Amino acid sequence: MRLEYQFRNRKMTFHTTDPSARADLRKRFETTMLRHEQGLLRYAARILQDADTDAADVVQDTFLAAWLHFEDLHSDAVSTWLYCTLSHYCMDALRRSKRRGTDANEVVEPMADGSADTDLERQETVALLRKVMCMLSMRQRMIFSLFYIEEKSLREIASIVGQNTIQVKANLYVARRKVRTLLTRYDF
Repeated sequence: MRLEYQFRNRKMTFHTTDPSARADLRKRFETTMLRHEQGLLRYAARILQDADTDAADVVQDTFLAAWLHFEDLHSDAVSTWLYCTLSHYCMDALRRSKRRGTDANEVVEPMADGSADTDLERQETVALLRKVMCMLSMRQRMIFSLFYIEEKSLREIASIVGQNTIQVKANLYVARRKVRTLLTRYDF
């Protein structure tokens, strides 16, 4: 029998002989998807920043790849595998965006409960942080985001970006120094 699973307008099939195994596989996949979706979306949005590729599209492609390889993934390595795969899709999207020469600027939405001054300060701060993050190399941006925002360990980051922990520490050090220097330059 064939298990068919609809995931955001894409039809996926999986071959398995045991009906209970199919149901278990689908349930584990859905649980994994729900557990990681928001973190992956945040990470993709930070990496893609001004690219014209929607972060949700890249995350969807990541989940499609996860579905295709889900049976082979060990439960303790799923998170690392997802972030690694997402990083590769983000790099591909950035390369495509660069080839097309696109540069879309995002607008920061004002907070509903804040005053106009607070919203303006928030927009200026977010714009400055985006500007500073764009000045980092893509690898440094990925490592910086994974370490400080996603709170991944150095070992996990090393697996995700394909470097050893010493290289990750070096990239993190350079990224910190660059961010500190740029923020000081902008009197932040």
